[in-house]
Amino acid sequence: MLNCFLYHLSSGHAWFSCGTIFLVILALDQRGLFSSRPKLARVARILLLSSLCVATATATPVSLWLAVPLVLSCLAYAFAGFASRSLRLRRTSGLIAGGFVIVALVFELPYHLVRPPRSPPPEHVYVVADSLAAGLGGEKMTWPRRLAELSGVEVRDLSFPGANARSALRQQIPKIARDVDAEVRVLISIGGNDMLGPTSPAEFAENLDHLLAEARGDPRHPRTVLMLELPLIPGAWQFAAHQRRLAAVHGVVLIPKRLMAGVILDEADVLDGLHLSPAGHERMARELVEWVR
Repeated sequence: MLNCFLYHLSSGHAWFSCGTIFLVILALDQRGLFSSRPKLARVARILLLSSLCVATATATPVSLWLAVPLVLSCLAYAFAGFASRSLRLRRTSGLIAGGFVIVALVFELPYHLVRPPRSPPPEHVYVVADSLAAGLGGEKMTWPRRLAELSGVEVRDLSFPGANARSALRQQIPKIARDVDAEVRVLISIGGNDMLGPTSPAEFAENLDHLLAEARGDPRHPRTVLMLELPLIPGAWQFAAHQRRLAAVHGVVLIPKRLMAGVILDEADVLDGLHLSPAGHERMARELVEWVR
């Protein structure tokens, strides 16, 4: 049950469920349902505030121009406008808060609707990743190897344990840069060690910027690059913000974070809460087949 909640949180689905709860309560309030029902109003206000807290815990990256008025308008409505006997206050504060909530949902939706690129299968795929792909050592089968079997595409696995954006830029990307074939694909799963380690968001952004530029190659004939979006921990939203911004700048396909979250938050798929078990490697490979092939 806990892992189901954590998946709902880290996949970003909670952003939409919380937004929906907020809008439903707001709509009922505009019809005057809570104005004369104090007990029901208290329960509804708790739900409003809880939805705001859970939405914040999803660590969904929101630009400051939207985040500030979104938070302020929702709090103003929850504490002042909600269930107010003043129809004008209730409607005005509700309209403003509801408007910002809808805008926030609309801006987030495209990141959850990304589909695999429609192009012929590549001759080979490079995997730039950390121990989530390389394993802990001694694995008979890792997901890059299994991905090659399932897709029928040659997979050149460059992953190694402990890799972060900086080390991948220095040790993995140069091997891709020597490949002049623009028809290859590059699959990047980097950033977990940056997010969980001492790397600052600014350092991560700088290294990732160079990494993606090198992975894309010649701007006239760029390679197709796919990057797994990181399921975030609370307080790490800047890492995702940089991922999304740089993916857009470099024309990189950002695979929705629900894919990785669904694997690492299934107890059967992990050994120590993070690194993949044989079942986890198998599932990750099957999830990625359509993105490669």
